[in-house]
Amino acid sequence: MATSTIRIAQRFLGLGGRLMVDPAGRLTFGLDACVIFSLALTARQQSQGNRIVRAARLLTLDRPAAVIELVRQHGTSIDGGRWIIWEDC
Repeated sequence: MATSTIRIAQRFLGLGGRLMVDPAGRLTFGLDACVIFSLALTARQQSQGNRIVRAARLLTLDRPAAVIELVRQHGTSIDGGRWIIWEDC
């Protein structure tokens, strides 16, 4: 697995993102709305955040199997093990 895969994932998680594997084994992701709508961010921080989110989105499209493996390695099972969520708490 490329180092860039885990780096992109970790940067996304550091922004308040989460990567998830649903009960059907599909990869999905989300981002805390507070990050998206934060008024405290400078234009530069907002731009950097947007780049990280775009990179994470492309990562989930281009290398889903690698990201699913990372989520399974580093994530936490919830809902009786049906969901696996990896987030930076």
